[in-house]
Amino acid sequence: MPSKRNPSPPKPDTAPTGTGIVPPSYHLPPSSLTLSRIKAAIPAHCFNRSVVISTQYLLQDVVILTALYWVASQVLENWEAPWMAQWAVWSVWQAVGGAVGFGVWITSWGMRHGAYSAYPLLNHTVGLIFHSLLLVPYFSWQLSHAKHHHYTGHHAFDEAFVPRTRSSYLPGTTVKDKVVLDKEENRSKVERVDTGCWASPLESVIGLLIMWIVGFPYYLAVHAQGRDYGKYVCYLPKSPIYLPRQRPLIFLSDIGVLAVLAGLGYWAHISSFAVVVKYYGVLNWVFHHMWVYYERVRRATDTHVVHHLFPTIPHYHAMEATYHVRKLLESEGLYVHDDSNVVHSAYKAFRECRFIEDEGELETIRAAKTE
Repeated sequence: MPSKRNPSPPKPDTAPTGTGIVPPSYHLPPSSLTLSRIKAAIPAHCFNRSVVISTQYLLQDVVILTALYWVASQVLENWEAPWMAQWAVWSVWQAVGGAVGFGVWITSWGMRHGAYSAYPLLNHTVGLIFHSLLLVPYFSWQLSHAKHHHYTGHHAFDEAFVPRTRSSYLPGTTVKDKVVLDKEENRSKVERVDTGCWASPLESVIGLLIMWIVGFPYYLAVHAQGRDYGKYVCYLPKSPIYLPRQRPLIFLSDIGVLAVLAGLGYWAHISSFAVVVKYYGVLNWVFHHMWVYYERVRRATDTHVVHHLFPTIPHYHAMEATYHVRKLLESEGLYVHDDSNVVHSAYKAFRECRFIEDEGELETIRAAKTE
């Protein structure tokens, strides 16, 4: 029920809300909350991984994509209309196809977390096939992503999002306020910080556009935003990310991606490069760079927190599990949320969340602009 999925937010005096910034007046209340208590708050059936249901989600998206390809090849290709009308209709077709392709990605995403089924061999087999079809190296992603889950938020060992340090930026010339968490006093406080390292509005917009347009292949190519190994690491079997015993799996992932690239090359040979771009390239780009990044930002306050707590919960149980975790956090006075829209939140984070301190024990640092 909508009322259950969107319960009333907590009172402002119990937790910060709506701004995305922890205010200086907020005190983290004492709590006996543990992971086992959080798990106990989630209905047991949310942890059930049904092969039938997971496969149903996968097949329905494959069927829809097949139907879309049939409509495009049999109807749109033979449609005689002004070029502007054709361009508009093809754009809609590619956006819809990209959205459906994102559904395939979500189901495949569960395979590498063990959320597709309780059978690892099935998860890895189907996952390898569909990740390769989406030009994503399955085991490379699965193994590095597992480290991301294990070290989420760690300033040195996280494999996906490693913040830069203050010393990596040029000293600033002005000062603003920042909100930090005083570990000894267990509360937030405001300190002064130079803001020459803040991104300008134009730089932030350009950076976001680059991330949305080429961010995912750039990450796969050079491990962008991840732990710095000083070389290209995602596709290399001897990469320092992976253990020696995992190298055959990385090699197998590379073979899967190369096989699909070879198939796309043959398709371009018998038709044209433009056909491959129109029917495959744009759809792949849309779901990877528009839907995926939108979903990442949205799920930060939706179901992704629960996913990090319990990665094997299937996507079709994630909303229900999130509702029960939210109710528990509200009862403890620990629920924090941000009501601002996705675009504003992405822009604000890209512009202001720029670095962490080189030294010290501050657990949370957020640049907070105050007027």
